[in-house]
Amino acid sequence: MATAQFSCEISNSDPTVPLVLKIYIDSTNVLTLAPVPAEYHFESTVEDSELTQNHTIEFELLGKSPEHTIVDDQGNIVKDAVISIRNKKLETIPIDTAFDQRTQYWHDFNGSGEQITDEFFGAMGCNGRTRFEFTTPIYIWMLENL
Repeated sequence: MATAQFSCEISNSDPTVPLVLKIYIDSTNVLTLAPVPAEYHFESTVEDSELTQNHTIEFELLGKSPEHTIVDDQGNIVKDAVISIRNKKLETIPIDTAFDQRTQYWHDFNGSGEQITDEFFGAMGCNGRTRFEFTTPIYIWMLENL
């Protein structure tokens, strides 16, 4: 069976905050970072079949509370615990733009608002889940989407 490699860099803007990040590939939990360190390099593989198959990569942020965001008197965020997911690659080919444009981010503002589906800009600042969908064969997906 052929495989394709997915990798990314994960960072926590405030590693003193005990955030938890779970990563799922095709609905299987492949990693749980508890707590999320300041920097982490993630690599995993997905099945790269010759037949067209759908795949997902999901990130789930847990453990953030309103106390983890410090706001000044004017309502400006002074300090916040945010998880950044950058330098995303499939088979060593950068896919940051395609990933961010095709990823949805579901969250409820850490319990202070209604559940929404938001755009993803490479960072998670609220408890919630992102989902990126792609197909294999991976090189055909890349030709069509990059």
